Amino acid sequence: MKYKVFVFIVIFSFACKNSIVFYDKYVEIPDEKWNNKNIIKFVFYNPDTVTPYNVYINIRNTNKYPLSNLYLFVTLHTPKQNILKDTINCILANDKGEWYGRTLLGYVFDNSFLYKRKYVFKEKGTYTFTLEQALRITEVLGIKNVGLKIEKAIE
Repeated sequence: MKYKVFVFIVIFSFACKNSIVFYDKYVEIPDEKWNNKNIIKFVFYNPDTVTPYNVYINIRNTNKYPLSNLYLFVTLHTPKQNILKDTINCILANDKGEWYGRTLLGYVFDNSFLYKRKYVFKEKGTYTFTLEQALRITEVLGIKNVGLKIEKAIE
């Protein structure tokens, strides 16, 4: 019994050290139909100007999603109103149409895409990330949730 408790504590300790989550939020897409006018917004306060963070964009899609990838416009508004814009391509399925990501239900797939590695938020204050669906389709089916996760980068 003592051995099992010791093993649990060791595994739990390593799991905790590998990721310190600073921010983690999902937004549900109404009716799983993401219109390109529906801009998803994530707002958080950053008190730290020296710690590097990994920033992830999380996508939950269903098997009703008609494409293998999803283009996004990502915009970061800093506290001093500087604006950083990027376009990213999230690959959701391989060439054979097999979905990537973890699934518990068999038809919902959870993917996490590293957007910024060891990024330092250089200003204290409120930051805003916005995500826009950037496909040439006005409304795309099968996107269930969109999320943003920020965790301390571990060396």
